[in-house]
Amino acid sequence: MWVARRVHQAGGDFNPIRYREKDEMSHTTDEMKADLQKSLESLQTLRDEIRLHIHLAGMDAKDVWTKLEPALLEAERMAGEVTESSRATLADLLQRAKDLRASLQH
Repeated sequence: MWVARRVHQAGGDFNPIRYREKDEMSHTTDEMKADLQKSLESLQTLRDEIRLHIHLAGMDAKDVWTKLEPALLEAERMAGEVTESSRATLADLLQRAKDLRASLQH
């Protein structure tokens, strides 16, 4: 309570309750600032992680497409062949193309 003595010695009116309230409000404000800063940092980290995942997803989709597109062109060429093998190949490629489209929509 050295503050109270100093204020009293200077002829001022010291109210310890008001002083404590100001101190508590200051402490609360500091805690709130710290919480806001922590939340902001978490948000920035999430933003960066999301950007990375989107970039990587794009790269993965591009890799899948790079492998799938030539196979689709080959399937178009062999579609004239009416064999069980061509039918199975087309069914597989159709499913792979659907899976890629679905992954791009999420």
